[in-house]
Amino acid sequence: MFGLFNKESKSVQRTIKQDIVGCTGKLPVYPEFIKYNIKTRDTVAFDKWMHEGVSLLNRRFGDKWKNSFKESPIHKFVFTGTEQSRTITGVIHPSQDSSGRHYPFCGFTSIDNPVYKELQSLLVHSYKSYYENVVNLMQQDWTGLSIANVTQSIDSTKKMTDNLTKGKILDSTIALLKSHIMLDFWNELLPGADLEKRAALIKTTISTLQTVARRSPSRVNWGIRLPLSTKIDSTQYITFWLQLCELVLGGRTWSAHYFWNYPAPSFPARLTIFFKPISASYFSQLVDSSKQDNNIIDILSEMENSSCDMNKMAHLVNQDEMTLMDAVQQWRSQDVMSGG
Repeated sequence: MFGLFNKESKSVQRTIKQDIVGCTGKLPVYPEFIKYNIKTRDTVAFDKWMHEGVSLLNRRFGDKWKNSFKESPIHKFVFTGTEQSRTITGVIHPSQDSSGRHYPFCGFTSIDNPVYKELQSLLVHSYKSYYENVVNLMQQDWTGLSIANVTQSIDSTKKMTDNLTKGKILDSTIALLKSHIMLDFWNELLPGADLEKRAALIKTTISTLQTVARRSPSRVNWGIRLPLSTKIDSTQYITFWLQLCELVLGGRTWSAHYFWNYPAPSFPARLTIFFKPISASYFSQLVDSSKQDNNIIDILSEMENSSCDMNKMAHLVNQDEMTLMDAVQQWRSQDVMSGG
């Protein structure tokens, strides 16, 4: 078994360096770029990725993209590191400088702990309080604040991780999945759906992930878009989807790069997962979630073409009291694909 169900560590024990918090982008307090703690390989690469993404939008669409950008929601993200680089996670917020020029503002943390590369479904739950701190910071009134105020606020978001051992991180995540049931999952992610639609969601998701596994994650250039809750906190569902990816990919090397957002007009709550590092052109997905191209497989749209043998899938779709922990193990079974 892989993921949460395999507690054998593959990583060599070493001293874990502290998280580095920082920011990049623009705010109404200053006419130029604000960059703080852009000094590790991952933070330099992310800063370049965001800058190139905005530059591409400007070249392709001129000022047209800015109206959509202003209305786009806050996005949280994780770019999983390689053996040579740290993992970076944070929050991207639509913003502008004091001259009115539109550009995102991002608060981030650079993470050295290798457990989040080895078990990629653990990070979001572990850093939940960090995301809340950054979102609260971004939603404050910036009037009259200085650059020093901004960097001090960024420093205050740092998450204390000194006591978080791998065992504690694992146990906390497993407890999260055990504390939520499928009735809530279906009501929040697929409200009003009958059993056939539930089955279609399961089959389409597993089939798509099996395609990724067969082709190898490193050769798959597209990502998948999955539903989340309309509630503010979808931590348990993000963890569920990522753990399902871990299980279906079955130990194959992958590097999760993913985004999720609060619900907003024209932006339903979604989790978008890529299986390897992505180019700057994918930044446009944060501005226009309705964009239809070959870069994203939207599971809710794709499942409309799915047919299922309900006799073979009834045990998966009508057990509302099943925990997310049990469900993620059952979904990845080969029985799912025999239900077509």
